[in-house]
Amino acid sequence: MSCSPYSFRMRSYAAHGRRFPPTAWLLLLACSGADPDAADVNAADGLTTVPVTRGELIATFGGFGRLSLDNVRGIALAKDGNSVHVLDTHHVHHLDLNGRRLASMGGPGMGPGELEAPTAIHATAGGGAWVYDPTSGRATRYGPDASVEAEISGIDQRDAPFVPFGDGILMSAVRKPRVPVEGAAVSDSPRLAIHTEELNPDRLLAYYRVSGEVLDVESPPGVPDAFARDGRRGRVIGWRMAAVSPNEIAVVVGGSDLGAWRLVLADGGARIESLEELPVPADVRRTVRENAERGRGVFTMPIASARVVGNSLWVVSTDRDYPWDEPLAFSIPLDGDTISYRLARQGLGSGLVDVIVLPDRLIVAYSTSVRFLALAPA
Repeated sequence: MSCSPYSFRMRSYAAHGRRFPPTAWLLLLACSGADPDAADVNAADGLTTVPVTRGELIATFGGFGRLSLDNVRGIALAKDGNSVHVLDTHHVHHLDLNGRRLASMGGPGMGPGELEAPTAIHATAGGGAWVYDPTSGRATRYGPDASVEAEISGIDQRDAPFVPFGDGILMSAVRKPRVPVEGAAVSDSPRLAIHTEELNPDRLLAYYRVSGEVLDVESPPGVPDAFARDGRRGRVIGWRMAAVSPNEIAVVVGGSDLGAWRLVLADGGARIESLEELPVPADVRRTVRENAERGRGVFTMPIASARVVGNSLWVVSTDRDYPWDEPLAFSIPLDGDTISYRLARQGLGSGLVDVIVLPDRLIVAYSTSVRFLALAPA
C-alpha cells in the first residue's frame, strides 16, 4: 500500500483546521510504516517528493449551457479553503467545492464594479476577492455577497502581478508610469500612451492603498538579479506573488533560473525588511535547467500562479510551450516542513489555465470550464 495521497490529505486537513474523516486515524496508523518506494527523497535538499494524481470527476462548472464561461483568466481559493473564485472575461463567479454557484459579480463595461479585460484575481481575508483590470486601470475588491467593497483607480502597470496587502494591493513595479502622448495628431483616445522604457531596479514593489495613496516600497540591498530583469525573464511575465501572512509575501520567478523568495514587509508596507530564498526542490530545478540548455531558454517553466495552501507554497506552470517532463504544479514547503508534492500534466489534457490542489480534490481551470476532481487513491 502506498500512502502518499493519504499523508497529503492528513497534513492538508490539519493545516486548514478541518475535522478528520472517521477513517483518517486508521489510515494515519496504517501509513506510519509506509512503503519507502512511495516517495522519492531529493538528497540535495533533504525534501521528500510525494506525487498527487487526479481521480474521478466530481463536477464541472461552465462548458455549454446557460452558465458557460467565455475565457477564464484565473482562479483563487478562498482563505477558509471552502470555496473558489473564478475570473472570467467580464465576471467573477463564486463557487463551492462541488462546483455550485454561490454568487456572480461584475459585468461588461468600464463603470464601477464592471470588468472589461481583467488579468488576475486573489482572494481576500474577508471571503471576497481582489481583481485587477488593466484596461480600466482599476483594482476592485468584491465581497462574498457580490458587493463592491473598494476600488483603486489610476494603476498603470498593464501586466504586472499583484497580491492583496493591508488595505490595498502590492504590485510589481516594473516600469515608471507610461507618459501620455499630448499634442500629436495620432489618435483622439485619451488612453494612448508610450512607455518610458526605464526600469526601476531599486523599486521592486508599489503599494496601492484604497485611500489613493501609492507608496514606493523600499527594497533592501542585494536583491536577486532575477527580480530586476526585463522582458520575458523579468518582472512583467516572470513574477508571481502569493500572500503568506499579513506581513509576508512569496515571490516566484520562472524561466531557466527558477527561484522563490519569502519577503517580510515592515513599517506598514513601506519597506522590505528581509528576504529569504525558499528551497525549490532540486529535481525540479535540475529539470528546468536541463530543458533550458536544450534551447528552451525563457520558455522553461513559465509561471501561471503561486498560492499558499496549508503549509506549502504551490507553484503552477502555464500550459503554453511546455515540456512534459516538467511538473504542472509542485509545492515548496514552508516553516520547516520537508514534503514537496508534485502534480503531473498527464491525464489533465491541454488548455489549462490554473489548478488548485486541495486535501481531497483538484480544481482545474480550463479556458471555458472549471472541473472539480477527486484525488486518486494509491
